[in-house]
Amino acid sequence: MGLKIVDINKKRGKPTIGEIIDSCESMLNNFEVRGETRLNASLTLMSYAFSQILDSTSSEDTSLHYVNEILSNYMDQSGMITFIPEFDVKFDPDTPSN
Repeated sequence: MGLKIVDINKKRGKPTIGEIIDSCESMLNNFEVRGETRLNASLTLMSYAFSQILDSTSSEDTSLHYVNEILSNYMDQSGMITFIPEFDVKFDPDTPSN
């Protein structure tokens, strides 16, 4: 009787959204147990995710579209600053500075 080597990655299917979320939750819990705050770990993961979005898309405009879409799903953006391609800032001269 011989042993057969099987590539386990070929047997596993595409990960589900739930599996990805569970993995992120597990990672955050692990970092928290090891002494990092959940906020700092989350901010680091978010920064990493943003850099991956930029690397995975064809343009900054596309990346910013995805980031804005994600943010709009979690918070009311009325009156908030939104990302503008090329990071142009337009000021209204009639708006007081503070």
